[in-house]
Amino acid sequence: MDGKEILSQEGTTQGDPIAMPAYTVGIASLLLQMIQVREDDVSTASDEKVKHAAYADDLGGARVLGCLRTWWNQVVHFGPLLGYYPKALKSWLVVKEDRVDAVREIFVDTDINITSEGHAYLRGFVGRKESRENYVKELVKKWCEQVMNLSKIAQSEPQAAYAAFVSGFQHKLTYYMHTLPNLGPLLQPFDEILNHYFIPAITEGHHCSQDKCKLLSLPARFGGLAIPILSQIAYREYEYSKKASQQLTENIKSQTAEYSFDNTAHHSTKNDIKRSRNLEHEQILAGLQERMNGDQKRANEIAQKKRASNWLTSLPISGFVHQRHDDIHDLFGHMASEITNDVEIESNLLPLTGEQLHATANGKDKSRLDISIGGFWQRGQRAFFDVWVFNPFAPSYRNQKLSTAFSANKREKKRAYAERM
Repeated sequence: MDGKEILSQEGTTQGDPIAMPAYTVGIASLLLQMIQVREDDVSTASDEKVKHAAYADDLGGARVLGCLRTWWNQVVHFGPLLGYYPKALKSWLVVKEDRVDAVREIFVDTDINITSEGHAYLRGFVGRKESRENYVKELVKKWCEQVMNLSKIAQSEPQAAYAAFVSGFQHKLTYYMHTLPNLGPLLQPFDEILNHYFIPAITEGHHCSQDKCKLLSLPARFGGLAIPILSQIAYREYEYSKKASQQLTENIKSQTAEYSFDNTAHHSTKNDIKRSRNLEHEQILAGLQERMNGDQKRANEIAQKKRASNWLTSLPISGFVHQRHDDIHDLFGHMASEITNDVEIESNLLPLTGEQLHATANGKDKSRLDISIGGFWQRGQRAFFDVWVFNPFAPSYRNQKLSTAFSANKREKKRAYAERM
């Protein structure tokens, strides 16, 4: 800052892109050194030796108390030699309530924190069920406050608030569902905040029934908004996480120096999980469609059309674009002008000079199409674009398939203008 170096007192600076590789190089050497010492120790039974794991600079171990003290001594001894400086005051030892006094005696000459209640670890929790639930309740309380603030923003910037939730905020919640079991009942207050405040804020005050909440929980490609009902998917997501991380779990349990990982099996597991999610979404949608009326089915069909949900899955730049004719062609023209200077909006077509056109062609003077762009498809040629907005719920379209309606409108435009171009 201002030409001066800011020294980091504890490892790499947060946000540094090389932080994780740097931690890996350092911590892997430490773990390998400790594994070697452990293997050379013939005085301790193999099933009593400490099993440890590390994520960045967070190092944890578990086993019987005497072995844990030996393990801590090794961390203190080997760590600084490899650039790892353990801090006892920031370390926690979670034990059963009847062993607290014995543990204090074993670790009497350290500043390690000792508890029988439990403590957060890598955003998960190690310890008693009651303590874990209290930990989650505090998190849920904080999340509810944050979503309430997001709901206030949504009153003036609905798409920005929606994008912030779907593309960012909810992934934090997904992480906790992947690391903490039995979260479903504890997440119900958060679901209520979504239903009573956030969803109405992004839908102009609309309050959803149970079926509509289920529909909105589906991905955009199924006609939903991808706003999950967390209390209903928490158990499923935790099981998926266990399945996806099974190989990593086995490596931690085995504590071997060689990391074993079958990439093909991992991809197969991920695909199985993806298929399971899709199947569940399809089943939910099928059940909802049985209770939909004709207009609702048509609306859901429209929402599932390819690229129909692009506006939902794209991050906003300047808020909503109303899907009306002039707004669409103005937007398209503006975007085209960013890549070429040869863009004309509603420019007149060349006048006719005696040409004979088909009876359905537009032969009027000063006929025009919405947008023309020079060199769009091929250098030296102009491409013409015309916007057609139609109401798929109109009586003339209601009994048609959407694909038929789109094709009919396209043919009509071509009959009117193809010969003029």
